[in-house]
Parts: sequence; structure tokens; C-alpha cells
Amino acid sequence: VRLRKRGAGFVRTERDKQTRSLFFMSGTTLCLAIVVAIATLAVLAAVLFLLFPYRGMQAVVALLRRTCFNVRLTGRENIPATGPALFASNHVSLLDSLILLGITGLWGRRIRFMMHENFFRKGFPKFLNRLGVIRVPAANHPKDMRECVRRTRELLAAGELVCMFPEGGVSGNGLTQRFKSGFREMLPPDVEVPIIPIRIGLLWGPMFALHRGRLRFTKPRQFPIPIHISVGKPVSKDMTPFQLRQRISE
Repeated sequence: VRLRKRGAGFVRTERDKQTRSLFFMSGTTLCLAIVVAIATLAVLAAVLFLLFPYRGMQAVVALLRRTCFNVRLTGRENIPATGPALFASNHVSLLDSLILLGITGLWGRRIRFMMHENFFRKGFPKFLNRLGVIRVPAANHPKDMRECVRRTRELLAAGELVCMFPEGGVSGNGLTQRFKSGFREMLPPDVEVPIIPIRIGLLWGPMFALHRGRLRFTKPRQFPIPIHISVGKPVSKDMTPFQLRQRISE
């Protein structure tokens, strides 16, 4: 009887070892599968960015909107489904272009953003060019400015969406600064292009903002970070910069 008990115990021990071995192998296989899946997704994301950088950025923005940001968009119906439009938005943080890139929806219409040439010098110029960003030169370079106006007019005449920030820079206190008058020069003379005002609210302060000309990172009080984007109805191209600023500030 003792031998049987010992034998039975011995058999149970062997079975336990086999069970533990199988469990270890299944756990290792699962971890390996997860690593392979993550690596595959990373490779696919890299290929997507290389081949289709704008669509890749749209996918990143869609992911951020579902994880880090709580975006409330009003006035989506004012975004034209076809044809050109010039978006005029306030500028409260360095994330504005990234946030506005998603207002047309995942895989939606492409938006050409206008950025100051400093971003091309200090950032990734090749990547910005592939995204279709319009380079805005300094005011003391009239030849380059004429080229910027010419290219913007061509894009609008071709039926594309262009977004500009009439303040000419990021607000240092969250308030809408004085608008510059150059936005009307971007409109092609022979094509009817609606000017659509956009207001970005609640974004100044959290994350990346400028304070007294310096980049400041502030820990957000809420997470996900609340953002309100309001898209207004088209306004007259005869509006003065002050009137356009008032309309966006409403």
C-alpha cells in the first residue's frame, strides 16, 4: 500500500511537473506573441508614416483623442465636404495644428497648415514638407512672402482646405491677440473661397503653451484634457482683421 501511495504520489508529481511545464510554455508563447504583435504594429506604423505621413498623423490624432484628449467639436456641419475653404483659427498652444488636423474625421479631407519658417529650421523640415505644410517666411523677406501667397492661392484654387493663424504666433496668455491683415491676400481673386472662423478653447495652460516667449509645460488638472473646438459659419472676405477676431472671440 505504501508503495502504491508513493507510486501514486510519484505519478502526481510528474503530472504536476508536466502541467507546470505546459503552463510555462504557454505563458512564454503568449509573451512572444505579444512582442511580435507590438513589433509588427510598430513596423506597420513606420511604413504608414513613410508612405502616407498625413494619414499616419490622422491615425495618431484619432488615438490621442480617445486616450489623452476629450475633444468636443461643434459646428462640424460648417466644414465643406468639397471645394476650397480658408480656416482662420486662434492660436493658443503648439498643439493647435495637431488638434485641428482631426476635425475632418479619421481619413477625412486633408488640411494644409500654414507655419512660420522657424518650425522648419528647428523641427523636421522634410517631414513638414511631406505633410504639405505651407512655409510662412518672415515679414522682412518679401520675395519669399510672395511665393507663399502664390502657393496658398494655387492650393485654394485647386479646391483644398488651408488653415492659418492670423495672430501670427502662439498667444502668451491664452487671450486672442491682434489679427494681422494678410489673411485676405491669401484668397485667389478668381475663385470664391469661404473664410471659416475656428475657436480653440480650454487648451491654453495644459501641456505645451508659451509664456513670455518661452515654452512652458504645465501638468493638466483634468485627464483626459478637455478641448472645445467651435467651427463657425463662413464670414465675408470683406471683414476687417478686427471684425474677424471679434467673431472668433465670441
